[in-house]
Amino acid sequence: MLLEGVDVTPAAINGIVTTEEFAQENWEKILIIIRVWFQIIGYMEGDLPIRSEEFLKYLNSVASVQYTPKQYVFAWENMEVFFNSPESVQKEVFNQDGSFYWKQIWESINTFLLDQGDLKESVPTSAFWGLKIQESLKNGIENSHPETSYLMIDRKQGIKKLSLKPGVKLSILPIKH
Repeated sequence: MLLEGVDVTPAAINGIVTTEEFAQENWEKILIIIRVWFQIIGYMEGDLPIRSEEFLKYLNSVASVQYTPKQYVFAWENMEVFFNSPESVQKEVFNQDGSFYWKQIWESINTFLLDQGDLKESVPTSAFWGLKIQESLKNGIENSHPETSYLMIDRKQGIKKLSLKPGVKLSILPIKH
């Protein structure tokens, strides 16, 4: 019998976890964060060995694992899954035959957290906003701004929206406190 990861350990919660109130009040910001995520993944995958250099410098200065560029590319391509578009999410997350079908993962996380005593009752699937977000992305709501929007997230000061004209180079720099 073959086992999947969710059969032996809980599925990771990869995504935005928040309250419904926060999601409603910050809908535009959430869509911007997701759109920027796709842009970053697409950019990185365009030339991963070169485009990961700055990130690797930072990662290797703070992490316990020290990656060479070749090891990082291997890990990215073989050990992790990064969706780079709403279409790839549709295929793998929202399709029942997808490798990462959301309901299976949702149920796995609920079961694990219930078994651990971290939840008193299952979180209903109605609390999953992924379908609503996906629909908004497919309908172009994320493209409602004429400029390209980026976010800077600072742990102490919160989210700041930065708007850049298309073609402006963006550098990602860690913020040290």
